[in-house]
Amino acid sequence: MSTHVIDSHVGKKIRELRNLAGVSQTKLADSLGMSFQQVQKYETGANRVSASKLFEIASYFNAPIGAFFPEQEGSSEFEGISPDEAGLVRAYRESSPEIRTAIRSLTRSLSMEQDSSRSGNHEAQAE
Repeated sequence: MSTHVIDSHVGKKIRELRNLAGVSQTKLADSLGMSFQQVQKYETGANRVSASKLFEIASYFNAPIGAFFPEQEGSSEFEGISPDEAGLVRAYRESSPEIRTAIRSLTRSLSMEQDSSRSGNHEAQAE
């Protein structure tokens, strides 16, 4: 029996989300209570993912079920961001509340500084 195109697509999305999240097959497998070989089979489309297992995988990646299907692409929280950006999100999530507060404060401060320097440049150019 050949692999159905949707099974293959679901597997590719699992691999894509896993890679963007920086998670190994072993880590994902452990969290789902299965072997990494089973994750490999899901990712290649060799084995179909049951509805309950897809729900667990979606929950693990904090993605809607629809993100694994073609018509719903773009629904994942990691969709459309670079691996570098995904790394920042991972690091932020793993940080303590105090570190998160400091990061938010720093980014707001840098953003305001950048905005003020831009408006200063525009004013200087207008003179």
